[in-house]
Amino acid sequence: MQTATELKPKYLTAGDGDTFPVLDSFVTFKVVGAETGNAFTMLEGLNPPGTGVPPHRERYEDETFFVLEGTYSFLIDQETVELGPGGFVFVNRGTAHSFTNVGTTPGRILCLLTPGGIHERFMADLSALGSAGMPEVSGIIAVASTYGIEFLPPPAAWEFS
Repeated sequence: MQTATELKPKYLTAGDGDTFPVLDSFVTFKVVGAETGNAFTMLEGLNPPGTGVPPHRERYEDETFFVLEGTYSFLIDQETVELGPGGFVFVNRGTAHSFTNVGTTPGRILCLLTPGGIHERFMADLSALGSAGMPEVSGIIAVASTYGIEFLPPPAAWEFS
């Protein structure tokens, strides 16, 4: 792990960062765990209308979302909230959640993941899995499970203990 004196400031212009296609969306890493002493990872999601992330939960990460552009519907446990630019959501690890761009234009969302270092490895493995095109859903689920990400059935079937 890097010490504070080994960490370096970083800046990017709009559109910069390593970008990965995921389902029908794109994820661009702005800063990764290796650059923050694994304190956090920050990414930007670009979601065409009707796309987003299906129901899931993370075992090892908390997620904080900030809507930059568009209108998103977030499902957190069994509560749905619709948010536009400036909207904010915090989801602690273990909490079932999903989001969808419900607007008519592409949406952009900023996501802070704590601790850092997990999601970039997940995306790299997904990218390798899909090097010949979009990977099968079963492959995505298998890779996700190795990083503590569990995809869930539709919300009506969610069980909470």
